[in-house]
Amino acid sequence: MTKVKLSIAIDEELIDWLENEVDSKKFGSKSHGIEVAV
Repeated sequence: MTKVKLSIAIDEELIDWLENEVDSKKFGSKSHGIEVAV
């Protein structure tokens, strides 16, 4: 599957949560976390 870059604006609290999830290895990257959410 071809990946396309996308720019979004979301609450800072959500970014903090997402980064914590990446740090705890739930997601491999922020992009992976967003893909799962979408």
